Amino acid sequence: MASVLAVESQKFVVFSAVAHTPHAPVSSRTGRTASGARCKAFGKVDSVLSYYLHLQSVLFITPFILELHPMAISPMALNLDGGLDLANERSVDISPAGGSRVSVVIPTLNEERNIGWVLEHLPPLLHEVILVDGRSRDRTVEVAVAIRPDIVLVREQTPGKGAALRAGFAATTGDVLVMLDADCSMDPAEIPSFVAAIEAGADVAKGSRFLAGGGTVDISALRQLGNGALLRMTNLLYGAGFSELCYGYMAFRRSSLMALGLRSTGFEIETEIVVRALRAGLRIREVPSFEAERRFGVSNLRTFRDGWRVARTVLSERFTREATPDITMVAAGSALKTDSLSGS
Repeated sequence: MASVLAVESQKFVVFSAVAHTPHAPVSSRTGRTASGARCKAFGKVDSVLSYYLHLQSVLFITPFILELHPMAISPMALNLDGGLDLANERSVDISPAGGSRVSVVIPTLNEERNIGWVLEHLPPLLHEVILVDGRSRDRTVEVAVAIRPDIVLVREQTPGKGAALRAGFAATTGDVLVMLDADCSMDPAEIPSFVAAIEAGADVAKGSRFLAGGGTVDISALRQLGNGALLRMTNLLYGAGFSELCYGYMAFRRSSLMALGLRSTGFEIETEIVVRALRAGLRIREVPSFEAERRFGVSNLRTFRDGWRVARTVLSERFTREATPDITMVAAGSALKTDSLSGS
């Protein structure tokens, strides 16, 4: 084991020596400008390679760690049969009279140009739609209320997607909770497919862009590289066989919230749901999903920062003892306000 770690350490030493070799001094202004541009460009390459090498190093030592910390996942926790056929499942009855009461939770931050499309394309007869606004400085809330007067508004002061989702979950009253982004990248018409997976026996239905019937036009080469490494690490550490990890289109039973005991405040909450569901022995099923491009604005996701947070979540959840569930699902000190806007 020591020799293995030594080999990995040597990789970083060699890489660091190459990446940080000093350049000869340049006297002219033009030379300094060109040299600065080259250094800046090289710094970006350095960051990308460092990110990749760190993830690959974790993957390399994972089998050795598992020999010291074996973990058995019950086969009942996984249902990796290729997902659902979207064409056959979109007609599932999600009305209160027909089956599950479905609550859709949508976190928002300055999405006034996108939220209208999302709300207008929701399937009919949902139990409730909960919009969690994270201190938007635009007209996100006003647009949402104008389009859907019955929307339930939650104002969350703690920054981060995880904090917003947890606040939204705490405000739900339905049987099945669906997580939906507000940037138009997720098709609301796919909601019945996720609900069908839950009604078929799954506790958690997680979207996959890499199953037959799914896809994406909104993932960069760098993000795909990181996602692949994080996925392999998760499958190795937890004995799973997922086709996707870092994708936030999900649904789960509200009755599973206590078992999940969610605590994350950022984008890593999507991974936290998956790995905690595995540890709790919940039944998970993947559902093919197509990810479109964001229509307007810029994503709040930061590849390196959020990638490391996901990796830390995967590792910490695997090797730490079970924590006491966070029953409130709301970050300590956050100012939570829920408004039912029906008839307002």
